[in-house]
Amino acid sequence: KWTDDSMAWNPLKFNGTSRLTFRQGQIWSPSLSIYNSDTIGFLDAKNSEPITMFESGETILHMQTTIQTWCLDYSDMLTKWPHDEYDCVIVIEPWENHEDITFKKLDPEDMKAFADIDDVIQNSWDITTEQYILNSTSWNSNSSESDRFVIEVVLKRRATAFNIVFYTPLLVLMTFILLSFWTEPLNLRRIWFYAGCSVVICSGLCYIDFLVPCHSIPSILVLYTVVLGGVLLALLIHAALMTSLTKRLCKTITIQNILTAQWFRTLFFLPPFKTSHIYETINNDYGESNEDVMETSGIRNIEAMQSDNKEDNESVELAEAVDKVLFLIYSMTFAVMLALHF
Repeated sequence: KWTDDSMAWNPLKFNGTSRLTFRQGQIWSPSLSIYNSDTIGFLDAKNSEPITMFESGETILHMQTTIQTWCLDYSDMLTKWPHDEYDCVIVIEPWENHEDITFKKLDPEDMKAFADIDDVIQNSWDITTEQYILNSTSWNSNSSESDRFVIEVVLKRRATAFNIVFYTPLLVLMTFILLSFWTEPLNLRRIWFYAGCSVVICSGLCYIDFLVPCHSIPSILVLYTVVLGGVLLALLIHAALMTSLTKRLCKTITIQNILTAQWFRTLFFLPPFKTSHIYETINNDYGESNEDVMETSGIRNIEAMQSDNKEDNESVELAEAVDKVLFLIYSMTFAVMLALHF
């Protein structure tokens, strides 16, 4: 809606006509340009829209058109996609800068007459608009005397479908990774599980660029990358705990003192040690050499079995302690990353 004094007329000279209603191109069509459009051109209507002109030069135009302009998200390279927002500004002004045209916001009740030609377009954005008039007196310019009609549009992406596609696998992976630390340690099946998770995440990251915008780095990619790094780290640690080097490390005095310390076993919920007294009785009545050899051989076998069980038990206890530490670190890391993302 705008007022152009050059378009005013005296109704007495035109048989009392005070209002004209026509469509663009029948008598006259306005030439309006987009001040900040992506391309230089006029504001072209999709259809021949109605125009209402009054004797005072006031003109009401209701039109449907397509405008290409730049939208900004005012953020760094790291964005919150698919929960991103963009601010768009559309500035409309007359093409002839020397013309004195005053814009006015259209009364919502006046738009009821054009409700039958409105097309409701469903898209993936929640749109909030605000309109205001930038008066020509607000800047000192001799080349432009007309007002500018400014439309501010805030676009917020509807992320329901993206939440299902991206966040459901992410939460499932996080949950299973955290639960894996409470399974049986030193098990080859856990290594296969970590390897499978790594393959799944890498496969998803290879094809995710078809959905995400290319001008920025969505934080959802950072989340997946952190999860991938955590899975690979857990795989390496678990594989290292299953090597013979870890068994030799468990025999050192430092590790033995740590594993047998009461604070360590209480902190990681390990079963406490139980002390027992072993009494050995020597029966001097057995004088036969064969029986002595058999008893000595049996004692050696029992000692070897006890030594193997002790080494395995030490490795398992060390692995359980490492799993509990990783569970705590991973839980805090995932929680902080999700909080920063949302």
